[in-house]
Amino acid sequence: RPRHADIDWLEQEVTNASATDPVFIFQHQNPLNNLTFTADERAQITTLLSAHPQIFIFHGHLHSFDRSQIGNAETFQISRVEGRK
Repeated sequence: RPRHADIDWLEQEVTNASATDPVFIFQHQNPLNNLTFTADERAQITTLLSAHPQIFIFHGHLHSFDRSQIGNAETFQISRVEGRK
């Protein structure tokens, strides 16, 4: 488990991105995973994703496909790609 998520860095990157172009975030875990992120971090992430349009998050970890939404962000849990489909 990381000591803490660098949400300030993520917010700076998202804020500095173009207001008209989509923002793609790739990470290993679901951004709301309660085993990886504290409740405060998950609340900060939700606030950040609610404040910015056109964010797409891709993550894996659970090896199955799922699509959901956090705030304005579309999240895609990507299924296992190595060894089988």
